[in-house]
Amino acid sequence: MDLNECPPIYAITSSSNSDTQNLKYCAQSTGGMFYDITDVESLDKIVDSFGKPIFSFIKVETKEGKVSELYPSTISSIPGKSFTLTGKLNSSSASVIIRYGYSISDICHTSKFSIDKDRVCDTGLVPLLWAQKN
Repeated sequence: MDLNECPPIYAITSSSNSDTQNLKYCAQSTGGMFYDITDVESLDKIVDSFGKPIFSFIKVETKEGKVSELYPSTISSIPGKSFTLTGKLNSSSASVIIRYGYSISDICHTSKFSIDKDRVCDTGLVPLLWAQKN
């Protein structure tokens, strides 16, 4: 089953024995959310958020150069204030556009980045680039 074609999954757990990584993946891959309700005080806030649009990573476009093995490669909800996109740079440089929003038809933020192999650190990694939601 392609999770991008599913309605949003809201995964909820109150057990410390849950497979939280798999639950997070299923929820975020469908534009839903994962909730750990072991903190009962946050339960009202969680219930209030059900059915409301969730700010998500929608897609990445390569305008110049080549990149591969991008993760995430599907729509993924952004549960906190940070988002990480990883991938492999297969050319000397690349220009990528990351699109964010509430659905594929409701893209409300775009970030453009230029990635250059000449800016690689001693570790062989490209420096971390930052984008911020307005």
